[in-house]
Amino acid sequence: MENNKRIPGTLRLTIASVLAALTMVLLIAPLPAIGYVNIAAVMEVIGAVGASTGLLGALGVTSGALIYSIFRPSEMFLQLGFLPMASGALSIALLMHRKAATTTLLLTLLLVLFFQVPGNVYVPLWALWDKFIALLLIYPTVYLIKKSFTSKGIGGDANKGFPRLQIITPLVVVGLIVAALLIRSLGLDNGLMEFIPQIPLIYSSILLALYLSAAVYLLRGVFLAVLLLSFIGLEIDCMVGNILFGAYGYSIYAMTAQQVADLYTPFAIGAGAERLITALIATYITLPLLVALESNPRLRWLIHRE
Repeated sequence: MENNKRIPGTLRLTIASVLAALTMVLLIAPLPAIGYVNIAAVMEVIGAVGASTGLLGALGVTSGALIYSIFRPSEMFLQLGFLPMASGALSIALLMHRKAATTTLLLTLLLVLFFQVPGNVYVPLWALWDKFIALLLIYPTVYLIKKSFTSKGIGGDANKGFPRLQIITPLVVVGLIVAALLIRSLGLDNGLMEFIPQIPLIYSSILLALYLSAAVYLLRGVFLAVLLLSFIGLEIDCMVGNILFGAYGYSIYAMTAQQVADLYTPFAIGAGAERLITALIATYITLPLLVALESNPRLRWLIHRE
C-alpha cells in the first residue's frame, strides 16, 4: 500500500469539500432521471472510487447530500433524504478498501430490515432479485478490485487504454441514455406483462449488450470492477430508500402498508434495469477520471490500492 501519511490534512479537506460541492450542484441541477434513479447518483461512484483513500470521496458525497437535505428536504424522506446516497457511496468505498465481509453484513441487514417495514404485509423474495444478485457479487467484486487496483497501476495497463476511452466514452454515454429512455418508454410500472419483448425493448437490449461487450474488450478487469462496484452501491442506495419509504415515507402520501407492498412486484424488473443502466453510465464517467488520476504522480494517491 502506498504511504499517504505525508498528504496534508488541508488537501484532504479541500478534496472532500470539492466533492461535496459537486454533489450539491448535481442534486440542484435539473438533470434527467433513469426511471426513478436521479442521475446525480453517479457521484456515489465518482467520489467513492476516484477519492477512495481515507474514504475521502464517500465523506465528501455524504456531506454534500446532507447539506442539500437540510436546506431542501426530500418530499419522500424529509431530512433523511441524504441517507440513500450516503449509504451507496460508503458501501462503494468499503469495497474499494476490500471490506467484503462488512459490505455483505450491511446489505444482509438491510434486506432483513426491509421485510420488517412497514410490517404485517407480504413482499415476495423474487421482487428483490437484483438485491440478492448484488449480495452474491460482493466477494467476486473485491477479488477483481484486488487484481485491478494495485501499487503498480490500474489494471496493469491503464494508460494505453486512455486514448480509446476518450473516444468511446461520449458515444457510449449518449447511447446508454438513449437506451434508458427506450426502456423507460415501455411503462414497466404497469406490471410484469409490460416486459414482453417489444421493438423498443429489443433495440435497447441490443444497445446495452454492444456497449457492455465493447467496454469489457477495452478495459476488461477494470471496467468490470468499477461496474460491479457501481451496481452494488446503487442497490444499497435503493435498499435504504426502500426502508425509509416503508418506515414512514409512505404515510406522507396517505398510502397504506399493503399499497406499499404491492408496489414492489410491478417495479421489480424495471428497478433492476434502471440501476444497471445508471451503473454503466457511472462507470463510463469514472474510468477516464481514474486513468487521468493514475497518470498524474501528484494525484494517484487519491485511489486506494494495496
